[in-house]
Amino acid sequence: MTDRSFSTTLGDLAVGEPAAIAAVTAPEARAEVRAALEAGRAVVFGPGALDAAGEVRLDGIRWDATGGEPAGGVSLPATEVLAPSLGTWTTAPANVVVPASLADELPVPTAITQLLVGDEDDPLTEAEETTLRESVAALSSESSVYVERGWSDELWVARLLLLAVGGTLVLVATLTATGLAVADARPDHATLAAVGAAPRTRRLMAMGSAAVIGGLGAALGVLAGLAPGISVAYPLTSDDYGGGAQPLVVVPWDLLAAIAVGVPLLAVVVTGLVVRSRLPMATRIAG
Repeated sequence: MTDRSFSTTLGDLAVGEPAAIAAVTAPEARAEVRAALEAGRAVVFGPGALDAAGEVRLDGIRWDATGGEPAGGVSLPATEVLAPSLGTWTTAPANVVVPASLADELPVPTAITQLLVGDEDDPLTEAEETTLRESVAALSSESSVYVERGWSDELWVARLLLLAVGGTLVLVATLTATGLAVADARPDHATLAAVGAAPRTRRLMAMGSAAVIGGLGAALGVLAGLAPGISVAYPLTSDDYGGGAQPLVVVPWDLLAAIAVGVPLLAVVVTGLVVRSRLPMATRIAG
């Protein structure tokens, strides 16, 4: 093959049933891979390995203490799967996949290295997983069982605490600053009331102040925190697996939106409920 920029799980060659092979293939290529295997064709991940007849040549080598010697070869009908939308790195079970129906034509014997149990429509239960682990452990100490149950959020408690702490800080700071602004604007509100402003004007002005203070402060805080957060994520998540550093940067937009949008709106509502529309009457005693 001329292009081997793939992350494989089984090596250069794998033999398996169409459903099992498709399950460990990148989602973007599953349908094409399964259709080819069900049609009795091998699958080649990457370009350049097929001849003019649309076949791939597989040559076997037997290794011993003195070295390797040819073990024959075979040409099988094959389909190229390029999956260009996946970029340089993709997930494939092997460089070449042969359907189980063609296993007898291979120049070398095959052996079971992995078993796939269950699928999305028939997931493995907790009891079945326990039984499977015990059975595999009894067969060999070098064997292992891995169960994929989909993504689960293990940090939801930490995110909830961050939301509570951040939201409380934004809310308290916004209400405090708004209260001071309303107190300072008391003479202006009295003047507006004297010239005929509606009673709700004072409340609306206080709510506007809360919106500006809370919204602008939260937005500036989010923008100020993005740069250092991304900068720290790069060295903490960069791993080199032979294809260069692959940093993982995930921005929790839902959490940031809750703090930058939801908390200021809450501050506006609280301000509207607390601030009175009319100024209290001042009592003056003549001396």
